Amino acid sequence: MVRLQKLMKVMDSYKNGRITYIDWIKLINGSKDWISEAKQQIGIVLSKNYSSLNDAFY
Repeated sequence: MVRLQKLMKVMDSYKNGRITYIDWIKLINGSKDWISEAKQQIGIVLSKNYSSLNDAFY
């Protein structure tokens, strides 16, 4: 959700309706914690949908 909000913020700042390569680089490099946040979200989804890691991946 946070990434989507940041994406919309980038689009609003340029007002051209599209995102360039530079915009993606700014978005990714803007927050160093995005990888750990993504891992955490994946873990939450897996724990809600599966009883164990074996069930999730095998």
